[in-house]
Amino acid sequence: ILLNAKVVDTSTIYTKLLREDEIITNFNTRSVLGYLDDPQFGKTTANMILALTLPTVNVTFGTNPIIDSAVLVLPYGGVNYGDSTNYTVQVRQLDELLYFERQTFFTSSKVWLKKPTIIASKVFKPSYRDSIIIQDIRIGRADTIKKVIPQLRIPLNNTFITNQIINAGSANLASNKAFADYFKGLHVALDQ
Repeated sequence: ILLNAKVVDTSTIYTKLLREDEIITNFNTRSVLGYLDDPQFGKTTANMILALTLPTVNVTFGTNPIIDSAVLVLPYGGVNYGDSTNYTVQVRQLDELLYFERQTFFTSSKVWLKKPTIIASKVFKPSYRDSIIIQDIRIGRADTIKKVIPQLRIPLNNTFITNQIINAGSANLASNKAFADYFKGLHVALDQ
């Protein structure tokens, strides 16, 4: 038996986009860094805003310190969505104050002001399952190597670190509050 059939679709579908509720994005156990360019839905980004804190009050770097390297280390959380391709991460200094006190909350709609100068950039391909080997610098003992959890290691501009942190002045290095008022923080984003 030969059946000659045809489908007729006369349905009309109406859709409506609704904005998601804002969520509080700070004081989470994990942060998201991402970039997605979907042909249907467009670009979606997730950037990281970082506050730097001092290890103690009244930090000093001694007489005539020379920095050989500064590295921003971001451990992976073990979760990956999308393609595992090469990405370019860029780091800039914030151009507005980031307080890190518990009573300050930031929502997902907050757009952070950042300075235009890129202080670090790195092309990388995420490797979420592989640990890496790094040099372990030990004061007063011979340096060695050690295996650490998967992480993104972004070399920072030595001149920037020297000018903005090493030469910050004693008043700016007196407390975390003074340092936050002076330095503000970092903006980390994948290149768009």
